Amino acid sequence: MLKIDFYTLTSFTKVGQNKYTQLAIRHLTSEQYQKSFDEIFDIALNMADTQEQANYLSDLMAVSTQYIDIHQWYNLLEEVLQFFEYPMPKDIGHLHRDLSLQHLRLLENVGENSITETIMNLEHYQLEEQELGLKLMAPIALYARIENWEKFKWIALEIVNHAIENGKSEVTPLGCLALSKYMIARYESVPEAVEYAEAGLSLVSATQDNWLLSRFKCDLATYIIPWATMTSKSFDMLEEAFELIRNSEDEYQRNVIKLRYLQYQVFCGYSLENAKKLLVEKFGNDEMKTMPDIVWSLMHLMQLSNITREESKEKVIMILDSEPSLYEGNLLHPMLLLLKAVHLTATSEDRQNNLDALRRILDRFKYWAGYSSEVFQGWVYFMEAEWRWENEEYETSNQLYSSAFETIAIQQSAMKCLIKLRQLSQWAKKEGKSERTNSLYQKTLQQYEIFDDAEAIASLKHRFKNITE
Repeated sequence: MLKIDFYTLTSFTKVGQNKYTQLAIRHLTSEQYQKSFDEIFDIALNMADTQEQANYLSDLMAVSTQYIDIHQWYNLLEEVLQFFEYPMPKDIGHLHRDLSLQHLRLLENVGENSITETIMNLEHYQLEEQELGLKLMAPIALYARIENWEKFKWIALEIVNHAIENGKSEVTPLGCLALSKYMIARYESVPEAVEYAEAGLSLVSATQDNWLLSRFKCDLATYIIPWATMTSKSFDMLEEAFELIRNSEDEYQRNVIKLRYLQYQVFCGYSLENAKKLLVEKFGNDEMKTMPDIVWSLMHLMQLSNITREESKEKVIMILDSEPSLYEGNLLHPMLLLLKAVHLTATSEDRQNNLDALRRILDRFKYWAGYSSEVFQGWVYFMEAEWRWENEEYETSNQLYSSAFETIAIQQSAMKCLIKLRQLSQWAKKEGKSERTNSLYQKTLQQYEIFDDAEAIASLKHRFKNITE
């Protein structure tokens, strides 16, 4: 297969009117995208061949997911679909009705077969002219932050249903990815989401399109795998995604992968400092996609030295409540639920309401743990400990906190520190200074010292000085 590097590629771009080839569009920087968008759009509209025009616009829609928000993207989609006359519901009532029909179509199409069997056994299909609008819709699967889930789901179902009814085409992998993301984010079937994602991965792997394959693997590692298996597999796949574009001009994607790698290391309990060192070790440097200020603030607040201070917990909740799209479909959401559970019992005096709310959260964690016990079983114990404590079953709760602590495998983990911290704080509020709380404090301090964060240790000592004095 002929491989063309970026510099060779750009030497071919000025051919007549077509200043930008399809491949060159994929490597546009943010600045180049903003400056050249109108020109690229005009080139596309003046193409005589409809298939070529659809392919060209599809790449433009794909790179647009990197540089404009999803509302702007929906508007752009509406504009380009006019040229292909592909029917898509605009009225919200029509959209809701059509979604119900789409879902029924999917159930009938899959039938008794497995999803993997259904997708992988399809014959190859060449999209006809009246179906080319699917090529313009499909790149929506590449969005990280999604809003208007109904429209997103409609596009995903439309692409997957079309494939099952007609045959697999170049848009089928992205349809599978989009549907998988939707099912994870909206708490539908985890096993089915994994099947769609893995089928899509198999299809896109066969294309040898490293630009798309890297993005596909990056999204699987971030949004799908942690809910179904071990977090370590996420890190392996992020490294695979990086290798696919390591020597290309795809700086944008390399920086996205490093950012996600860092975020998941922090989620797993590593400090920001150690996570950055690991980035250098794995990828050569710690340059990454710039996080929005609100996300960066969140990452800092979730550091052990900050979360040990009680006031930081409320700040984290305020940030996440104001930006729900930060945690839809990713592992920040369970962290939010944990913090909300702790916050609820500290601020609400309605015991029955607290028990009901904690039970609902516990059931959610049990559901997740059924598919990914490595990630979630420790938090099942933690949540049940919260529920039992609120129900005044203090000794049972105490044992469950200990089980949660033992389940977290990484010794030098902020998560182990936070479990010990919560166990200590519960007994400190109940008993004050006692033999039990002194023993718990010493064990908590020992875990903090293993984590080796001087600022966190200082925060712990300050918070519980009434126990040690």
